[in-house]
Amino acid sequence: MHITGQELALASLAVAAISVVAGSANVRSANRNQRRLAHLERISDRQIDTYVELLRWAGGTQEAVHRELGMLALIEALKLPDDLKLQSEAFASDLVRQRVREFQDAWYKAHQKSKDDGEYEAASKASERIRDAVRAELIDESAPRPALLRAKRDHRRPDPL
Repeated sequence: MHITGQELALASLAVAAISVVAGSANVRSANRNQRRLAHLERISDRQIDTYVELLRWAGGTQEAVHRELGMLALIEALKLPDDLKLQSEAFASDLVRQRVREFQDAWYKAHQKSKDDGEYEAASKASERIRDAVRAELIDESAPRPALLRAKRDHRRPDPL
């Protein structure tokens, strides 16, 4: 069997077309991956900002509750500001949110007891647990993480929310 010049030209044209289509698909895939990674990076940045704000809030709250406060002032001091509450619901892990609730409960109980009671020590430890949970989230890869950040770490597509 003999291949004609026209058949050879068509074959090379087909190979070129396949190369263009494959190259285009690879570029689209790379762009999609780049957008997803940029999105995950923005989420990671927001999580870090949220954790820094939670630590600031916990430090300021701990200073406030050491002062003699009435019950209403104490409740107001222990309340997360609305914007920080929204941020933590969106970006903080379940563990960190649980530690914040434990912190609030511990200081509320400590305020109701006498200063000689072990409640103040428990409340101080609750502050440390928030800090430790945040540190574990940001440094330790084995810490529980929101699904999007686990996906970024594992370089895979995130599970649907």
